Amino acid sequence: EYTITENPEQDIPVKLVRAAAKIKLNISSTVKDYHISDVQWKLINYNTNTTIFAGQTADPSIIPDNNTWSPAASAEDEKGNKVFTVTTYSYSTQWETQKTMPQIVAKVNFKYKDNSKTDILKELNIPVRDPQGDKKLDRNYIYTVNAVIKYLDTNTHIDYDGKEDYLQWQIAKWTVGE
Repeated sequence: EYTITENPEQDIPVKLVRAAAKIKLNISSTVKDYHISDVQWKLINYNTNTTIFAGQTADPSIIPDNNTWSPAASAEDEKGNKVFTVTTYSYSTQWETQKTMPQIVAKVNFKYKDNSKTDILKELNIPVRDPQGDKKLDRNYIYTVNAVIKYLDTNTHIDYDGKEDYLQWQIAKWTVGE
């Protein structure tokens, strides 16, 4: 609420929020004798249309797949293991099915410890939020997915009706400086 006065200079308080949702993915591995050497990624089913102010609605413009692969950044954790990270953005969106939910598609390359075995490439479709939760992304929130790949000889595809022990999701309000 603000009342306009006759004063020629006025400070009008405005509450600003970010227009997008921030999406973060951390991929690491505990596979025996293998390490991740490279991760390429792309975001699918994301929204490219929004409104200037929160609380208004805009017709979504969903990009199902832009076919653009990008390299993930990498760093080492406190134990010296490589962790690959992705940070990307989408405007607010809602979906009905797992086929239309926003996901990060990751091509994860595993190398054997002494290079005596052929590399193993896994392609993972990782939902940006828990498939059992709300089917929406809200502006001004951070959606974090931690993916720890534990085995190469088992199915690592997402079971949308069950619990995946290698995926964990977190949702936090996007605050200053993040």
